[in-house]
Amino acid sequence: MPHHTPPKTAFSLFASCLFLAATQPAHALLIRDDLSLSDYTDQAALSPFNATGGLHINDDFESSGVLIAPNVVLGASHAAAAASAAGRTFVIGGVAYEIAAVTRLDPTGPLDATDGRDVALYTLTESVAGITPASLYNGTSESLVGREAVYTGAGFQGTGATGPSGLDGVVLAGTNIIDAAGLTVTDASGVETVFADSIVFADFDDPSGSTPNFLGDAAATALETQAAVGDSGGGLFVFNATSGRYELAGLHSFVLAGAQIGFGSGTASTTFLPDDLAVIQAAIPEPATAWLLVSGLATLTRRRR
Repeated sequence: MPHHTPPKTAFSLFASCLFLAATQPAHALLIRDDLSLSDYTDQAALSPFNATGGLHINDDFESSGVLIAPNVVLGASHAAAAASAAGRTFVIGGVAYEIAAVTRLDPTGPLDATDGRDVALYTLTESVAGITPASLYNGTSESLVGREAVYTGAGFQGTGATGPSGLDGVVLAGTNIIDAAGLTVTDASGVETVFADSIVFADFDDPSGSTPNFLGDAAATALETQAAVGDSGGGLFVFNATSGRYELAGLHSFVLAGAQIGFGSGTASTTFLPDDLAVIQAAIPEPATAWLLVSGLATLTRRRR
């Protein structure tokens, strides 16, 4: 199993950032300084990456989420610590959809980053129109190591040099190489923390080569990107050669950072453990059920007029 010990400062900053992740505004993907934002928005407009949207509470942006069925969204559990649907909406394609229920899948608590179960199910009151839901990847986390993945997120933006700088709610999609499945880090006191193999890690490589490499190969991908603290619930997509499509393999959970979030920091994404994947798949309605739901809502709408 690939393991790596990052600089001791990385873990001490990560610990404080993770605690803030449940209460602070989400930060979206950071981009290469030598590229334009449109390079990343153009990628995000493609299916299935456009199944990514923003989760809001009381009209305030909270975190990212990915549509996996007409009325089901996956997001980060730590961003739904209260597990309450009150005041929550999912915004995608410029439309806000009310959330009827929230189900957290992590049994040990929303701030336990080590177990790789930072996943929550959001059930919408109605089906999303005009967006094809993302399909789920059922391969192992180990099979992802060394592969290029597409990362999606909505929220604060910035570059590798500047770090996160502002929120406009636009979904971005970039790329990165998954460097490790599972990781052991040591803090300044010599205390080790072991992260489950179901968590995959990728670092934000500096195309100029001026920032020390953190994990794996130092070469940056064409659309190199980095999630920041609070970009939780954004999608990790990989191409499945068997199905011939990109599929959702995980959700962004937290970040490992040194002096700042940017070049040299790392994104940690939670993949789906078999038991959790079974729960998620069971929540996806069969096509006939989904059609009946849409039909029923349409009938209720007509009756209100």
